[in-house]
Amino acid sequence: MAMQATLRDRDEDLFETWYRCHRAPLENYCTRFLRDGATAADVTQEALLRAWTRRDQFVSESQVRPWLFRVARNLCIDTIRSRSKVVPSASIPDRAGEGDAATRLDREQVATTVRRAMTGLSERHQQLLIQRDVHGVAYDQLAEEMGVTTEGARAVIFRARRCLQQSLERIEASESDAA
Repeated sequence: MAMQATLRDRDEDLFETWYRCHRAPLENYCTRFLRDGATAADVTQEALLRAWTRRDQFVSESQVRPWLFRVARNLCIDTIRSRSKVVPSASIPDRAGEGDAATRLDREQVATTVRRAMTGLSERHQQLLIQRDVHGVAYDQLAEEMGVTTEGARAVIFRARRCLQQSLERIEASESDAA
């Protein structure tokens, strides 16, 4: 058990190093491509995560940067394409609480599913996601609380979100198997 914790800590340090090295130039590239800083940050995070999950496939560090930029470019193109598919709808209510009973039921089901998925996360990830995504605590404040850099806090939040996504996918798969 202690060995697993040591390996996990080493992976977190390595991820933070990768993040610190590649994030800024990649995010600048994506921002110029997308003209939207928030979306560029999301695309950057996704590209970095994809590289990280494939880290065993890179023979040398010199392969990582070109691969990251190619993946980021493809993600930017996909993002632009998905934007063009979004069509405004008159059926979307202007205010929360409006809409039919089916819409309210869907929201309640989503909330229940997210709560179930959160129980699959570590206590640390649960607390960080609640602080950041529910209460809107800034990354620099979270970094100070955790005793890491702001980039480190962003990386941990990103991993927490990825774990939540995987937990949601497991729940979805188990529900579709049961149906």
